[in-house]
Amino acid sequence: MKKYIYCIIFVLCSQFSYSQNISDFFPFVDSLAKKFGVDSIANVWMEELGLLGSSVDRDIPTNEKIENRYALIIGNQTYENSISPVDFANADARVFYQYAAKTLGVPEENIMFLEDATAGNMHTSIEKFIDKMQVSVNVDDNAEFIFYYAGHGHPATKDSVPYLIPTDINSRNLNHAINLHDFYKKIGDINPYRVTIFLDACFTGELERGARSLWIKPKLETLYGNITVFNASNVGEKAWGYPEEKHGIFTYFLLKKLQESAGDLTYNELAEYLTHEVGYKSIEIHSQKQVPVVNTSNSIVNEWKEWKIYK
Repeated sequence: MKKYIYCIIFVLCSQFSYSQNISDFFPFVDSLAKKFGVDSIANVWMEELGLLGSSVDRDIPTNEKIENRYALIIGNQTYENSISPVDFANADARVFYQYAAKTLGVPEENIMFLEDATAGNMHTSIEKFIDKMQVSVNVDDNAEFIFYYAGHGHPATKDSVPYLIPTDINSRNLNHAINLHDFYKKIGDINPYRVTIFLDACFTGELERGARSLWIKPKLETLYGNITVFNASNVGEKAWGYPEEKHGIFTYFLLKKLQESAGDLTYNELAEYLTHEVGYKSIEIHSQKQVPVVNTSNSIVNEWKEWKIYK
């Protein structure tokens, strides 16, 4: 009976994070776990009640910190203006935060994290992120930058330029949304040592539940500089959720590969894994194709594949 009481207390009284153990809040359970030879009694209890979450939300590998590595992580799940929510986007961002801090070695003071971000918050954070890139280039410290976004994307009706959608923006008025072409151009103009972008969104039109957008062909951007963009889906395809795992399909397999490899893999190995696994699972769950693609600039077309995810 006690185990159920502890689990209920944990869920009701803590800021629940899928990557945390109940032992973070009740330390005595770890001593019990060691005594009885169980890795974590807390996790066993949570598993029994179905509260432990996806397998990628725990057992996150830890690497040494890389002091000149920075990350901006945004999860937009709950929208205003009658726009459908993006299922699991906040969980995607929260757990990616844990992988950035632990597996990718980003010092926590170097991580900016936004959840259900408004246009003002997104623009401010992106400006700070861009400023850090400029400072890095000025002092020549070879800093690396990681940008992660889960939420709605949308192409402009007039020119099909892709936008990231803040939670307080209506898709019929994109004046204050995040223009990805402008974002990429600013990065290219500064040209930091390395920038890696993960987008679990699609840019295909209407904003419907279940997908992270729908059916307008977006205008492809031209990238330049040391930038690599991992897109959750190809042109005209939806980016779907994975209900069983409570994540986007793309994010789930991104985290799974980071978990399995502890970050010891090349960009190309990650790209090939995502293409295969996401493509297969989207057909299995939704009977529709979702194939992740990687966009890079011509200047690194022969280099990015050999870059390492961790270092």
